[in-house]
Amino acid sequence: MRKLLVILPVIFLGVPQFISAEGYYDVYLRGWKQAERGDFAKAIADYDKSLALNTNFSSVYCDRAEAKAKLGDFDGAIVDYRKYLAAKPHDSYGYDGLGMALHKKGDLDAALTNYDKAIELKPEYAEAHCHRGWLLSDKGEFAKALIELDTAVKLAPKDAVMLYNRGNVKNSKGDVQGAMADYTEAIKINPNDPLGYSNRALAKINAGDLDGAVDDYDKLIQITPDDRVAYLDRGLAKRDKGDLIGAAKDFTKAVELKPADPEVYSFRAYVLFNLGQLTNAMTDFRKTLEFGSKEQDYPNFRLWLIQTKLGHQEIADTELNAYWANRKSGKQGDWSSRVAHFLTGGLDEQSFFRFAGDADKKKENEQLCEAWFYGAEKRLMAGDEKVSLDYFEKCIGTKQKDFEEYQSAIFEIKRIKGGK
Repeated sequence: MRKLLVILPVIFLGVPQFISAEGYYDVYLRGWKQAERGDFAKAIADYDKSLALNTNFSSVYCDRAEAKAKLGDFDGAIVDYRKYLAAKPHDSYGYDGLGMALHKKGDLDAALTNYDKAIELKPEYAEAHCHRGWLLSDKGEFAKALIELDTAVKLAPKDAVMLYNRGNVKNSKGDVQGAMADYTEAIKINPNDPLGYSNRALAKINAGDLDGAVDDYDKLIQITPDDRVAYLDRGLAKRDKGDLIGAAKDFTKAVELKPADPEVYSFRAYVLFNLGQLTNAMTDFRKTLEFGSKEQDYPNFRLWLIQTKLGHQEIADTELNAYWANRKSGKQGDWSSRVAHFLTGGLDEQSFFRFAGDADKKKENEQLCEAWFYGAEKRLMAGDEKVSLDYFEKCIGTKQKDFEEYQSAIFEIKRIKGGK
């Protein structure tokens, strides 16, 4: 947010007067205070009134543009920034603001032109250098982006935002250690800013330091104890390090903070499945579907597995077949269709594995990960532990670590081997 515009009295014949009458500045000041409190809708209403009282008060266009941008009205912000710059063509702040609005709209070339102009007018403008670096990063020009962000950090060495942005670019180009160094420095500057801990936790995850990531999420949650995303992210880190009980607790807290979020129910459902808490997992998978998850196929596959494991295969087949008859996404004969037909007995194992391998290399590995998992589950439920164990291990061998099937295979192997 830019600094408050102060209008000084002008002296005429020794009598102080404000440039305009009818209280337009008081209304403007009220709007500025509303924006400072984060109530941008009320701020815009006051800026509108101020302009109605004084149509020549061009500076208010800049503040209104910023408020509109905060509300996501980038088209309105662009219009206002242009009106402001028509009256004040040498204001670097206006060009930077217009650049950001255009950037958010996806017009990168026009945004870059405005960032360039802002820096031309004010070479020491750290924020404009930061924004230009951010844009260059979005264009994939990481080396140029880092030059801009190095400049921004030099111009504003005590501004944590500059360090966050440089850290983000370093992280994007694979310099995880450099990113963590920037986030750590930002945390020293502002130890109570949750963004520093969140960014550093993600960098630690990329570096494989899951314990360190959990520590940062702990600190983040101490600062913002009602941050649902923080609990979700910490839960995922705990899940990936094998702490399923801790993950389930974090997902439960995330559910309490946003009870109708299908994504959190999905994460908790898979963790409960891997813990062997099948009835609770079934409840969560149904919640995932009830609250409109974009992914419908795979929760239904897990419901089939759970119902069958609980001894209700006839119900499992009926429910999955009913879902498939009314399925609203995907195409007939796609890979998910093969999975459904295999589970309900419409496709034999040999044909199922053959279809899994009938794709390009990347997709083949992904499909084989799923095929070995579902094949292993059916073998396990049929009492064939030896083949089931082999299939689970082949699922792990695909190295599709981001797949829920891969994660579940790890815990199924532990259960099989632990029971011997």
